[in-house]
Amino acid sequence: MSATTKLVTTKDPVERFRKFSFRLETYPILKNEDFVYQFDAAEIAPPQIIEPFDFTEKMPFRLEINALSLFPEFYFHFKRLFSRQSHVNEAYCRHDLEVFRSLFSGTEKEIAVSVSQVERSFATHFRNYLSPDVQEDYPMFYTRKNVETKFVDRIASDCDHRSVGARFSELVRVAQTGDVIPLVKHLMAFEFSEDQVWWAITTAYGGFAQTDSQIRTFNRKIKYWESCENSSLFRRVKGFVWDLQDAGIVGVT
Repeated sequence: MSATTKLVTTKDPVERFRKFSFRLETYPILKNEDFVYQFDAAEIAPPQIIEPFDFTEKMPFRLEINALSLFPEFYFHFKRLFSRQSHVNEAYCRHDLEVFRSLFSGTEKEIAVSVSQVERSFATHFRNYLSPDVQEDYPMFYTRKNVETKFVDRIASDCDHRSVGARFSELVRVAQTGDVIPLVKHLMAFEFSEDQVWWAITTAYGGFAQTDSQIRTFNRKIKYWESCENSSLFRRVKGFVWDLQDAGIVGVT
């Protein structure tokens, strides 16, 4: 059976700068539109599903007990990295469990085993990127459903939201050295709109334009890249920063 369900994004305009919510997903995980999810449960052997993989170089941080409010950024990275390991993982992260099960053909037992293996793989890798304190304080079987409901609900009252401001300031400093993508991913994870992302980029780099010529170049370039179509947000922001570097407004590191 193939997936024909189209993901729907629900927007709540009153929650512009809100605490994290799964009711909104401005930047969902996308798939190759030419690929149709269709899995034979009998062919998906357990070793294929649970073979460990290392996110160490790509995950920006582990989720720490004193920085639980950074969960949106942590989970943004985790789900995308897990999804890239296989089409099965990708489907698991894009669809609810009922739809995910429907993508398998085979006996009920074969399907149940395959789904269980994917869930165990997700849970194992998620747990590995929680600090020991978080694992101890919020123990559970970390399936996607449990993470997005029970885990989020339990950490909500313990979040110290100052860590978000500290993280934002840190990533602005990193962006000012030329590495802007971590800041963009942080903002995307917290569901900032594209307009809000460009506001943050303007804030990060605006002070570097000092002369009249630099200010004109800065405004011309940001207007161009904001309105550029057929390019991802990542590509447009990087193009803007590269243009600032070429113009000598921002140093090249």
